[in-house]
Order: sequence, then C-alpha cells, then structure tokens
Amino acid sequence: MAGKPITGKTLFIINPIAGGAAKGKELALLRQEISSRPDYQIKVTGYPGHAIKIVEAAKRDCSRIVAVGGDGTVNEVAGALAGTGVALGIIPFGSGNGLAHHLQIPLHWRAALATCEKSTPRPIDIIAVNNRIVINVGGLGFDGHVAKLFNTTAGRGNLSYMKIILQELFRYPEFPFEIRTPQQTFKGEAFIMAIANGTEFGNRFKVAPRARHDDGRFNLIVIKKPPFLKLPYLMLRGFLGHLQPSKYYQDYPLTEATIRFSNTVVHVDGEIDEPHLASPLHLKVSKHALHICC
Repeated sequence: MAGKPITGKTLFIINPIAGGAAKGKELALLRQEISSRPDYQIKVTGYPGHAIKIVEAAKRDCSRIVAVGGDGTVNEVAGALAGTGVALGIIPFGSGNGLAHHLQIPLHWRAALATCEKSTPRPIDIIAVNNRIVINVGGLGFDGHVAKLFNTTAGRGNLSYMKIILQELFRYPEFPFEIRTPQQTFKGEAFIMAIANGTEFGNRFKVAPRARHDDGRFNLIVIKKPPFLKLPYLMLRGFLGHLQPSKYYQDYPLTEATIRFSNTVVHVDGEIDEPHLASPLHLKVSKHALHICC
C-alpha cells in the first residue's frame, strides 16, 4: 500500500563526484534550484559511507531524504532509511543509474525532481547482505571485479565503465561457489552471480529481467562463462534484455540464501566493502522495508 503524500522538510544528500566532470554543470543548476526552497536543505558527501552518517543525524527531522548521485549513493541513503518510514527520493547523477532505469525515474534532474515532489511514496523490498543491503542489484564475479576497478579509476562515466569491461571481459575466470537455501544446496562455478531486486546493473545491462522490487523475493542469477567466441553475443543479449533462455543462465527466485565462494569480489549496488562482504554471504529479503518516491 502506498504511503501518504510528503509534507515537511526534505534533505538532499549530494555526491559531488557522481557521474564525473561532465555532469558538474547540471549538478550546479540543481543545487541552485533547491537552495531557493525554504523546506529544502543540502548536505554534500565527502567520502564513502558519509551519506549513512548524514542520514542517521537527520532522519528524525525529515519526512523525505533525496539521494543525488549514483546507485552507490542511493544504497547508502536507503540502508540508513530502511524501516524508518522516512521516504527516499532519487535524482540520478551516476554513471549507470540502474535503479532509476528500473523504477522509471527520469534521468534529467528537473524531471526527477518533479517526480520526487509529486509522487506518493511506494513500498519496495530490500535485500540484507551480511550487514549491508542491496536495493537494486549486487553481485559476485565479473561484475564485482569491474565495480572494484571502476571505483578506483581516475575517470568516471560510461566511457570509463565500458573500457574496463572490454579490457577484462575475456581474461576474467569463473569462480567456485556453494549456495544453500532452506530447500536445497548446490555447487558450481560462475562468471557472474547477481543478487537482484531490480532488473539491471546500470548502463542498461538487464541481468534479471524477471526481478520485481516489491514481490517479497530476490532473484539470484548465475551466469556461466560461455566459449570465447560466444561471450560478446551473451553480453549483447544482456543489453537487449534477452539473457533467457540460455544454457549459460539460471534465475533462482528466493527469499533467503547463504553463499560461500572464493577468488572473487562482492559489490552491493556497485559499492565494494570487502571487510563486511566476505564469504559466507547471508542474504535475506525484507519485504516493503523502504518507501520510495517514484
């Protein structure tokens, strides 16, 4: 059931480096626009995890907190808001903006701001992953490897992201895993394992076309690495949203699971937190734990 229309104070949490220098002018225009509103306040993040601290200090005084940035910024704000009843707004300024695409939130800041202001908050699920959360898509394997490299590169934006994918696509190996659910246990090797609440990683790669953000389940996607010559075709099918049917692709709708793995990196909505996201990973869905303006 949807929440009530938003009244009261709104806080905008801005990641100033989201999307790279190319989006700097638009970000400045957004800041100018919201600075003129008496019920709107701005806080700017300065380091990874800063948004969490800002939310913890401000959430009792706000009816809505808006994440201005990419999926990583949204993840931090959402994790601190889960279960509070304070609504989450999103103005996408990231490189991939996977959650915004999935929820059909406009990518231009003016339209996204209007959506945030006019919409009635809707309940969505989140996925607990050890002591972090996934609001859109997390994962292990190639996508975690790419996320780690992207987060440490000097450049941001789609060009840097695609360059890393092309450099690493053919040489990155599969990793071994074991998945335990209340019903079964199975082992294998995977090239990509996605923990999906939404449909896509970002940049329109639709890793989990059947995922729904409010059905009380998450989709655990296991993708095998195909032969060398078929790998570009499999990636193309992901961008087209047609990974299924394929013998290299499995989709497991689940409510909880434990994953043991080695020789890979985990990300949550594109963010790396290696001390807390180590094997084993304990996954559990929290139904309707967050209300979002979309």
